[in-house]
Amino acid sequence: MKSRPVLIVIAFSSLIANAQTLPYSGSTSTSGIAFTVTNTNTTDFSPGAIYGVSTSPVGGFGVEGAADKGAGVYGDSSQGTGVYGHSTRGIYAGFFTNSSSIGLYAYGPDAGAVIETQTAGKNGLEVSAHTLDSGANAGIHTIGDKYGIYAETLASSAAVAAVRGVSKGIGGNFISTNNIGMQAQSDTTYGVWGASGSTSAPGVYGGNSSNGSWADGVFGASTYGHGVVGTTHSSSLASVFGENDYSGYGVSGFTNSNGVAIYGDNTCNGSGCTGFAGLFTGRVHVNGTLSKSAGSFKIDHPLAPTTKYLSHSFVESPDMKNIYDGIVTVGADGTADVTMPDWFEALNEEFRYQLTCVGGYSPVFVQSEIANGHFKIGGGRPGLKVSWQVTGIRHDAYAKSNPIVVEEPKEPQAVGRYLNPESFGKSRSLAIVQPSTSVLEK
Repeated sequence: MKSRPVLIVIAFSSLIANAQTLPYSGSTSTSGIAFTVTNTNTTDFSPGAIYGVSTSPVGGFGVEGAADKGAGVYGDSSQGTGVYGHSTRGIYAGFFTNSSSIGLYAYGPDAGAVIETQTAGKNGLEVSAHTLDSGANAGIHTIGDKYGIYAETLASSAAVAAVRGVSKGIGGNFISTNNIGMQAQSDTTYGVWGASGSTSAPGVYGGNSSNGSWADGVFGASTYGHGVVGTTHSSSLASVFGENDYSGYGVSGFTNSNGVAIYGDNTCNGSGCTGFAGLFTGRVHVNGTLSKSAGSFKIDHPLAPTTKYLSHSFVESPDMKNIYDGIVTVGADGTADVTMPDWFEALNEEFRYQLTCVGGYSPVFVQSEIANGHFKIGGGRPGLKVSWQVTGIRHDAYAKSNPIVVEEPKEPQAVGRYLNPESFGKSRSLAIVQPSTSVLEK
């Protein structure tokens, strides 16, 4: 059993003389202070007006105060410390308990810290709080008009932190009812850094359960740098990966009229290159004008599909030209009627014709040009096959409003530069579009 305190003061209205026999206990009824001791020493440091010591080998209190409703112990100082506790070898310099509410409450009416702690040891803790009930919420609960908790560390090493949380569950949990859940800032390095040793979990994960169109899981913004950067050393996985399980976009890019919504860069050029600036598996639609330096189809070779590819170049033209062809057999009257699709004249104009006899010769010619979805071939021998080809220039609404500009001057910032400088024997540094600098090279 722990020993009782050396000094018990419940209510006593007069001073206890120095020769008072101990233990002593008394009581009084007064509206003022029942017991007062004043130390008037002004010459040197004094340990206090009242000094209590307990020498019990099983532990005990040097001074104990108790009150039914008020404060058990009240300390006040106009310039020093109101209550001071010190322990040389004990676990705690101060120990506070409450069976039903807050164990320790501190209040500071003026600017400054309500509670300030210091530790001299390298591995010491300035504040250590534990909750013993498995159903309890928090070891430490703080409230502030600006900061609930403000922590600062003086070391500049990346191995130290102002706040560190360790848990078998979530290491840190931050909630805001009407603003940012967590904000982090650094003047020299990463604002937020997340790491994971798991083979199936990300280093940083952002989620949003709202159904709003701008309810982003992760949002990155930068004034002059990249909004979001992803890097990987994997040869089969993506640095940045986007997925949509429904009918939306896996990855979406947007920019104003002078920028590039999505940019891909592979600096290798020529027949020996196997990488791509962009690779699509499946159907691709460009809702606009597609410009390119060259174009082709590439398929598994029909005669050697497992060992070779087969490629053909696109047919190019300065016009938005469509090509149609077919074979028709000349009738008994020496003519052949060719029927075009019903949308043909709505899409095309300025038709050109080519006719070639197959298996014989006749002076075939275009007897009547395209009108109402038909044109007629004349001058043929009955039964003769004629191969025909018709080209037309697009004049649909989009083609009229977005014509191909065959020749145009380069922009002022592009003058003296090339789309493909290597083709002219020039350095890649003279390219109009410069390759992006890898963040791994910075």
